[in-house]
Amino acid sequence: MNMDMPMDMSMDMPMDDNSTMPPMDMQMDPMWMWFHTEINDMILFHFWQIHDVPTMIYSCFIVIAAGIFLEGLKLIRHLVDNKFPHKNGASYFQKLFSFPHLLHTLLFGVQMVWGYLCMLMFMSFSLYICVSLIIGIVIGFFLFGARIPSN
Repeated sequence: MNMDMPMDMSMDMPMDDNSTMPPMDMQMDPMWMWFHTEINDMILFHFWQIHDVPTMIYSCFIVIAAGIFLEGLKLIRHLVDNKFPHKNGASYFQKLFSFPHLLHTLLFGVQMVWGYLCMLMFMSFSLYICVSLIIGIVIGFFLFGARIPSN
């Protein structure tokens, strides 16, 4: 490394009308890295912005429903697994490409995507959204978690 270079770190770049860079004075939404109770927030997508109390209230109900749906997906996977018993005499490839296994794989993929979307909602670090998601998952477990063991 050449130590004789000047240490001037200024970035004096000409910005003419032909520049493809966006202007640097854009309004940025806050990106929280700690739990907060601010109402100004964005959840998952740019169109889901919260700027007032009524929007936060119905967003919390949507997040509660998302948590309930996540637990419902787990129950659906369990019911599909019990409805289609495993065939003992089938080969590995017959089991791999059977309808029950493909359906179970599809449901697993949907559950994973939905679970990660719920995780991203939680990572908004809004206490209202986080508590709503926990409430939704607990309600979902209460409604769908009591599985009767199959014989």
